[in-house]
Amino acid sequence: MESESRPDAGKVNVGFDVRPFVNLAYMQNGLPLAGNLRIANESGETLENLVCSFHSPEGVIVPSEERLPDLSAGADVFKAVVDIRINQRMVSEVRDPVAAKITLKVESNGEEVYRNDYPVTVLSYNQHLWSDRYPELLSAFVFPNA
Repeated sequence: MESESRPDAGKVNVGFDVRPFVNLAYMQNGLPLAGNLRIANESGETLENLVCSFHSPEGVIVPSEERLPDLSAGADVFKAVVDIRINQRMVSEVRDPVAAKITLKVESNGEEVYRNDYPVTVLSYNQHLWSDRYPELLSAFVFPNA
């Protein structure tokens, strides 16, 4: 799910893709939960000491921060891969779907210039999030006869 920044953001325009569903098989196969982070500086000044922080009030991910290069006016930065680790303990204990969110906050020199919540649903280990994009996940649901 791609989300663009809200119109009131002012200084930056942000694009960020977050998968709408995650489950244990998704995590165990090392598939990315998020990516394609693009931050465009739409202010008239250089944004220095940029820090992106990621967290989830529901505990879906391990909180993390990533430092980015300074952005001159009109410039942008793009990261195809964003290192967001899924919280294995939380995801493995889910028995019913949990509506959650991932919060992305961008700061420049300690001042918040962007914040947005991205919805994600955590499914239980035995719920398949079928996707034509990742058919190999189906193998995670094949249990051998005992």
